[in-house]
Amino acid sequence: TFSMYLQNIPIGSSVIIESFSVVNEVTKRLNEMGIMIGTKVKVVRKSPFNGPVIIEYNYHKIAIRCSKEFQISVRFGS
Repeated sequence: TFSMYLQNIPIGSSVIIESFSVVNEVTKRLNEMGIMIGTKVKVVRKSPFNGPVIIEYNYHKIAIRCSKEFQISVRFGS
């Protein structure tokens, strides 16, 4: 399977999280919310100019700001 970064996924696509580039407070908080490796999420909106990506998980919308230092690798799948 081919991995991509979350911020490169088209709006409306569902993907599975493969990895986080670093483990920090953001990844710990995402894990507390149930978003971890193997979780399926849907990209619902993307802000311009490298703004946050809005994902939907378990009927909740969550904004995640990705950067050079913090990347989320994902793959398409069911």
